[in-house]
Amino acid sequence: MYENKQKANNKPIDEPFLAKQTDDILKYYSSVSSALYCTSVVWDEGIIDPRKSRRLLSELIDIVVRGRETKLDPNTFGVARI
Repeated sequence: MYENKQKANNKPIDEPFLAKQTDDILKYYSSVSSALYCTSVVWDEGIIDPRKSRRLLSELIDIVVRGRETKLDPNTFGVARI
């Protein structure tokens, strides 16, 4: 985008600026792309310990099955807004 803008305005491209900008972007994304960072800012629901994944998967499947079998009563009182 920067290069196109400079070319459109007939201005020279500042190569050191581009190199610094690229380096800054790469540093930023390498620092925020770890699983621990994503979990710390609540972008996901947490990290599952691999030793507990089978137990957790069976619990989740059980919840889905029970949810499909549960009959819900219709909402007759509206929605309370606070």
